[in-house]
Amino acid sequence: EGLRMEDALEEGVRPLRFSIQRQVQVRLSDGDWLPVEGGRVWRLEVRGLGSLNNRLHLSGLNLGEGQEIHLNTPGVADSMVGPITGTGPFENGELWGTFASGEVSHLEWFVPNGVEVTALPFTGMEYAHGYKQVFPTQEELDEAVYQEASGCVIDPSCYSQWASVSNGVGQMTFTSGGASYVCTGQLVATTAADETPYFSTANHCISTTAEANSLVVKFFNRANTCNGAVSAGTTVSGGSDFIATYAGSDCTLLMLRNTLPSTVFWVGWDTVNVANSTAATGISHPNGVEQDIHFGSKGSTTTSCNTGAVAAGSSRVNWSQGTIEGGSSGSGIYKNSAQKLFGILSCGPTSASCT
Repeated sequence: EGLRMEDALEEGVRPLRFSIQRQVQVRLSDGDWLPVEGGRVWRLEVRGLGSLNNRLHLSGLNLGEGQEIHLNTPGVADSMVGPITGTGPFENGELWGTFASGEVSHLEWFVPNGVEVTALPFTGMEYAHGYKQVFPTQEELDEAVYQEASGCVIDPSCYSQWASVSNGVGQMTFTSGGASYVCTGQLVATTAADETPYFSTANHCISTTAEANSLVVKFFNRANTCNGAVSAGTTVSGGSDFIATYAGSDCTLLMLRNTLPSTVFWVGWDTVNVANSTAATGISHPNGVEQDIHFGSKGSTTTSCNTGAVAAGSSRVNWSQGTIEGGSSGSGIYKNSAQKLFGILSCGPTSASCT
């Protein structure tokens, strides 16, 4: 409750915080050794009592030849990370698990036959302790108890003309400064249409290499049919590479590392200035829940939602249907006529409103 109060008192453009990092003191004697083919596995269970969601982060990782590490949340699909070797995927000793609902994370460390170990292959461990639920269980999804973020979420599956754009939008979760946050982003096409996995979001969400490396993206977290049961979506872990950022227009470009689902979509974009009153649409994850589609038009004012003025080249959109909330940051704004991206959502009203 104290963390929720802190969130309510914070001002300015910021992403939606949902968990805090907790240091875990772990020793070799805390795990159990199990014999397996070709060697043995050291298995550790980490449980944060009362945590609504979690993931593990290892630092100082340095695995010997033939050794591997896996991280996962038991019973949660798409939560497995591994096998990891050497100094990790970014070759800097950092390893991030995948966010998942629940209290428990598992770590498994494989050591081949003939290798003696006297110390853990990492120097630090952190556990992300979730105090807001942005990863509902399948049971919650089936019961639709998590579908209404604010009473006015509009299902994008009811608008078939936006199906392709919806396939390019992902819920982002990442870690920064001792806490974890949720935003929205989207795959963006190159002029060559070569399916390079570029992913755009807001600068106030991700602006450093470390934040980019910690990224997890979930695609297709929405109803599969109009107002039907909500799918948990497909998780793409493994982080991203930091490509570019620009604070002036609050935008960041990343490149996702791991294999993408075959049915994702790369959204088009347009750099031509958009005229006032142009019909516009956005798709995001308000409050971190399933996708919402919102409709409006480019406004004629130049007043920002929180600073009194916007940077040159920025736009204000007046929404008439649907909602944006914390978690919507970084989502794309599209011209209805060509469904092309012309902006990245920076900020909005402090409380959601259907009107």
